[in-house]
Amino acid sequence: MKHPYEHTTIAGYTNLTLIARAPSVNGHLLCGTNNLGARRAIKIGASGAEDKITHEARTLAALNHPHITPYIAHGTHHDSPYFITAAHGQSLAERTKTQPLYPQETLRIARHILSALDHAHTHGIIHCDIKPAHILETNTTHALCDFGNANTPCDLEHSLASDNPFLGSAPYMSPAQQRGEKPIPKFDLHALGTTLYSALTRAIPAHPYQKPCAHEPLAKLIDRLIHEHGYTHAREALDDLAKLDRLQEKALAEENTLLRERITKTSKETAIHWIGYAAAGAAALTHLLR
Repeated sequence: MKHPYEHTTIAGYTNLTLIARAPSVNGHLLCGTNNLGARRAIKIGASGAEDKITHEARTLAALNHPHITPYIAHGTHHDSPYFITAAHGQSLAERTKTQPLYPQETLRIARHILSALDHAHTHGIIHCDIKPAHILETNTTHALCDFGNANTPCDLEHSLASDNPFLGSAPYMSPAQQRGEKPIPKFDLHALGTTLYSALTRAIPAHPYQKPCAHEPLAKLIDRLIHEHGYTHAREALDDLAKLDRLQEKALAEENTLLRERITKTSKETAIHWIGYAAAGAAALTHLLR
């Protein structure tokens, strides 16, 4: 797809291809390669979007987590502000365009993004715009991206209490966020629950909504993420998932123990059986040789 930077070099990155438009900064999200062959994502805004680009760059620079796209650099290119981060694969929105996710895969995404949110919230950062398009995936992991609407302790101009109280994506926002209330971690948890629901069903949950799947632990997790009186911090959800892991490990260990006991019992019975055959054969041979 054509874009204004096709034959341009930005901060040493060439072969720039368009990933998507970036309407929040009236710009583009590009992917480029440097002279070492490293591929990176570059968000570049129009002249005048420097505050927004710098805000997102500084927010990412304050975080260091395997499930958050990392800050690499930021600057200006002919008066157009940009920042550079790692390039990942397709977004969850693209991934679920044609088919929903399986429950186990959805649980894995939940673990990764809850871990990222726990890290961000510990640093006083509320993402404020969790949705499928902002969760990127590779073959082995998932990463939260686009902190352009994030609320941080030192960036009050980006607070939802500012002149624009509706930062975020309305279908995924909690009622409190839509009312423009002060950002709290629950905003992100509600949006993540809605995102997971849509990944399973390819629909936004109505209120009240049907369970998104028959997988009871996942359905319960999503309900507590979305529900107003459910989880209030990502750590609570992670602790419940850890309990689920321990229960599954215990059940698997018990199943393996039973299986080993059956194998041992079967082996003993088989050995006794063959010993009986051998004894009978030896007796018959002795009788013939007399």
